[in-house]
Amino acid sequence: MRNFLIKKIQKLLCGIVLIMGVEKTNHPSKSNISQYFTMNRIKNSFASLIQSALCALLVVSVVFGFASSAFALDVEAGPIWNNDDAKVKCPVVAKVYEANWNGNWVTTVPGQMSVCGLDLDFKPTLGVPGDVFAGPIWNQADAETKCPVAAYAVDGEWNGNWATTVWGEMSVCGIKA
Repeated sequence: MRNFLIKKIQKLLCGIVLIMGVEKTNHPSKSNISQYFTMNRIKNSFASLIQSALCALLVVSVVFGFASSAFALDVEAGPIWNNDDAKVKCPVVAKVYEANWNGNWVTTVPGQMSVCGLDLDFKPTLGVPGDVFAGPIWNQADAETKCPVAAYAVDGEWNGNWATTVWGEMSVCGIKA
């Protein structure tokens, strides 16, 4: 979707530059026709060069403008009791959204709910119920710690299932709506 949007904006901006270059010209008299065509060729070549340069600059500015458009998202993680607890739970929430935890967290309902701050390059769409990423899960006890957190992050409930997809790197937790 992002690439599609960038292409559309590039075409629109390049079209505007090209339209700005369109100009009506007077027809030459018979006596200065060769001078007219020479000057017209020079003018058209220069105008084409300028239009191409402006178009290239616009494309580059659009691409680099979109490349740095990250945003932050606060995601529910269940209750977080302290900084050490946040260091366990927030990375799990970040994995669910394929994001990075920015180190921030805050309690929104004391004893019941906290949110973790995530930095994302795109807004994710998660299909719940289903499996969500949870980072590496080493055993059932680890799953019982991480999967409820992953479920909170997508406003779901852990169904008790989990699986390792890439040993030592990634596991998924089963979520029911």
